[in-house]
Order: sequence, then C-alpha cells, then structure tokens
Amino acid sequence: MIEIFKGEGNLTKDQGMKIMRDAFTYLKLEPNLIRVELPATIYGDLHGQVFDLIKLIEEKNLQKDKMIFLGDYVDRGRNSIEVLLLLLALKISYRSTIVLLRGNHESR
Repeated sequence: MIEIFKGEGNLTKDQGMKIMRDAFTYLKLEPNLIRVELPATIYGDLHGQVFDLIKLIEEKNLQKDKMIFLGDYVDRGRNSIEVLLLLLALKISYRSTIVLLRGNHESR
C-alpha cells in the first residue's frame, strides 16, 4: 500500500471498502477511553499529507513502537483518503501499537 501511494497510485474501490469494513470491526470493539502504556509517540494534524505519514511510519518499528494519532487526518491536503486508508490499514495490522483518535475534521 505504501509503495502504491509513493508512486501516486490508487487502491481500487473494493480494496478501500475492505479496509474500511475490517477497521470498523476492530474500532467498534475499542472503548471510548483507553490507556496507553509509555513510551509512545504522538502525531497530530496530518491533514491529507500522505507522504509525511509514510515518512513517519517508515522511521518506526510498527510491531513495538506505540504511535498515537490525534486526528485531523483529512482536509486541506490532496491525499486525505489515502491518509485515512493507510491509518486504518495500520490499525488493522498493528492493533496493539496504533491508536487512532478522532479530530474535529473527522466528526462528520
């Protein structure tokens, strides 16, 4: 997925829908209030900047480094859907180390 986005390619509609369905399955089971063990790295305001997100995750060991995303994944940047799909795919694959919070741009 990262290689597709790096090459400015797109996922198919079916691929995107599968990611969203799978992520919903896991996210609806999470409580509204969670505890995160430290250390963790906190990121905010990606605003559709998929290349920035790719750079951030390439610098981490996703299986052990906890990453908290504070929301505002979409809006402003031209790759909002790519950011959202990549974060959801990360959540599916690394449920114990990826935390996704909703920002004010995700409220609708």
